[in-house]
This record gives sequence, structure tokens and C-alpha cells, in this order.
Amino acid sequence: MGDLDDIVAAFARSPWGRLGAESATAENRCKCVSLALLAVLRRHEVHARLWNMSDLRAPDWGNPYREHYVVEVCGEVLDFTARQFWPESPYPLREPLKTAKARWGCVRPVDFENPWDLKYIYHIRSDWMTLPDTPPC
Repeated sequence: MGDLDDIVAAFARSPWGRLGAESATAENRCKCVSLALLAVLRRHEVHARLWNMSDLRAPDWGNPYREHYVVEVCGEVLDFTARQFWPESPYPLREPLKTAKARWGCVRPVDFENPWDLKYIYHIRSDWMTLPDTPPC
């Protein structure tokens, strides 16, 4: 397993990670960027989970009807696209899962063992593990 801080720093410098550095390039890319990060973490044998969040409850973060994806490692959320909501956000935003959950009304971990959910609920592409090897979408 690699050092999480080193992995996060390297991802931030990658083309995928850099999408989140600016609010304009981060917007509507949370799922792809989070999946690319999850793939990188799994390659480094870091246990991580993808979370789906909706029903935004933080008015300063914008549109309440938006949906968001983040990656969680050991109770810490790694959010590379938070600047789409809050341009002054740290990059990447790292915060306790509890803090991130409080911002949203509906928070669910994505179950990668359930093909129905992946295909029809979350619309996750089957080749998501290859995302870090391809140009960003």
C-alpha cells in the first residue's frame, strides 16, 4: 500500500486530478474524477469507497438538486471537484466523512457488487478501472 498523501498529491498533478483545480473544469465531472481516483487508490491497494450524495442542504454550495460523488478512505473524504460548488474550497477538499454527510440529505456508498445499481442507478461505466489510463472525459 502506498502512502495516501503521496498518492493524493500525484493524482492532483495528473490530468484527471487537475480537472478539479478550477470550478469551470470541475463542474459535472465528480463521478468520472472520483472513479479515476478510486481506480488509482485500488491499484495502490488502498481500501476506498465511492459515495453518492444528493439533496444538497448547504445553500452556500448552490443548487440543491445536484448530485455529487466523492471517495472515502478511513473516514476521510477526498473531494477533487468541490470547487464546482465552492470555488474557494481547498484543493483537493479533504474532510471527515461526517462533515461531508452533513451537507447532503441523501448519502449512500456505491455497492460495486450490485451490477443493477452500477448500471441503472449510478450509471457507472464498466471500464471505470481504466480511466486513469485514458484522457479525461
